[in-house]
Amino acid sequence: MGYQEIIAYGIVIIAVGYLIKKSFWKNKNSKKGSCGSGDCGCS
Repeated sequence: MGYQEIIAYGIVIIAVGYLIKKSFWKNKNSKKGSCGSGDCGCS
């Protein structure tokens, strides 16, 4: 396996891990209220 393949697989693994983490974080940390109305903590 060449170094290009190792780098490519590493990027894919990091991207998949990021997407999984992002989806679980969103489900776990859902806030009450909508972000459009200004009453949540995301400014």
